[in-house]
Amino acid sequence: MSELRRLIDRRKIRQTYHTIDRDQVSSILEDHLPDHKSFMLYGKYTIPRVESLKIALSSSIASEAKSQAAKYDCENFALHLHSVMTMEYECNACGLIISLESDHVFNVFVARDNGIYQVYEYKDHSNKISQVKKTELPDYIIKGGTLII
Repeated sequence: MSELRRLIDRRKIRQTYHTIDRDQVSSILEDHLPDHKSFMLYGKYTIPRVESLKIALSSSIASEAKSQAAKYDCENFALHLHSVMTMEYECNACGLIISLESDHVFNVFVARDNGIYQVYEYKDHSNKISQVKKTELPDYIIKGGTLII
């Protein structure tokens, strides 16, 4: 029964997605992130609502990845979470920031909040997402980093 519940929950989350093209995602990233390099992997991106993203990140599948985080270094965890979001939730608007300045790799997401596209940073140690603002320095340095999305 729990597998059926997971399938139903994933379907509900996917129904909230908007699909936008690569150029729109690139523009959103430029508007919301400090200077960085971007490598875009897809032609179209599925963008969830921020509420749906929070639900997906608190799901049992994502929790499974988080429970393994102690065994992983940050690079492996960020890649694993990216894979879970892309494969299980069909949300390819999950990226990896590689920051040589802070010697850290972490996830960012493009999501909609009240119809407005925003960029969010996921902090695995606190299990929270927070909006990234171009003028603020997040816990992990984005400026000068490389984004793979």
